[in-house]
Amino acid sequence: MLLNDRLELTIQGTGGTLAKLVLRDGEPLSPLATMGHFLALDGFGAPSEAERVAGMPFHGEASKQVAKVIGSRTSGPVHSTSFEIALPLAQETLTRTIEMWMAKTWST
Repeated sequence: MLLNDRLELTIQGTGGTLAKLVLRDGEPLSPLATMGHFLALDGFGAPSEAERVAGMPFHGEASKQVAKVIGSRTSGPVHSTSFEIALPLAQETLTRTIEMWMAKTWST
């Protein structure tokens, strides 16, 4: 989960899906669809017959694999978390970094 004084972002371990975005100072509100924002990688929609025979699922395999947190850091007002997802059928490794800015605080 990434959060600041205004937003709370829930990230699922499976596929690194952005599951829920909530405004923290009011009613919960998520602009994400029912399934959240997931990665359709290596494919969008139904696989071809050859891909299906090889085991490729609908919308590719990224949303079905477990995302591993490989790093988290804060640099000034920016908090970031990086994930890695192994895609064995596509023979690729996906790295995704999500950043959230902290609100500025003013002193008088």
